[in-house]
Amino acid sequence: MEATGRHFLLMPISDDVTEEVSESAIEVLGEDARRLETDCEQEELADFNSGGLWFEAGGLTSLSLLEARMLAARWGAIAGDEVGLCPDIAARFAIGLRSELSDTLTQVHRQGGARERGWYLREFPAAFERAIGRLKGRLSRPEENALRAALLRLLNK
Repeated sequence: MEATGRHFLLMPISDDVTEEVSESAIEVLGEDARRLETDCEQEELADFNSGGLWFEAGGLTSLSLLEARMLAARWGAIAGDEVGLCPDIAARFAIGLRSELSDTLTQVHRQGGARERGWYLREFPAAFERAIGRLKGRLSRPEENALRAALLRLLNK
């Protein structure tokens, strides 16, 4: 899979099963899945062969952990600024948010997928609550509520 999660490269053992493998993959990935047109397929294959950022099935958790890190950094900074958190609390929050999102995505990988696109995002509000809970005694109730609202808005953007 390439880094955006939109393209999968399947390499059948022989040309005899290419169509069968393609059909099976589309069935598993869902109705939005499709095989690329030949020119696009060739571009993606060239990217793979030239060392582009692609992940084997076992590396998908690493990609999700990178996503958790990036989301926590971005969302933590935006939400912290909106709420007016001091730099120390904002940094603690971003670290806690990364940890909670990472744990959530790791658990999602253990559970396996679902056909519904973005289904794993339903787990994020609970991760937000745990991240906010890590700051117990450091935030006022209005700050907790504002942080929660900011994160939910960012999630639904």
